[in-house]
Amino acid sequence: PAGSQDWMERGLSPSMVSMIEWKCFTLGLSRSVMELIKAVPYPSDLGHGRDHGW
Repeated sequence: PAGSQDWMERGLSPSMVSMIEWKCFTLGLSRSVMELIKAVPYPSDLGHGRDHGW
């Protein structure tokens, strides 16, 4: 039973690990993209606000 369990874990681990790594990668990528999107509007918002005398 232990041997078969190890084989099952070895069979499942790579796909699980790659899935977790892919999720972490996509999460990090989307997070960095969100930070870029957040960072970009601020100067334009400041300029926009300055035009309106804020």
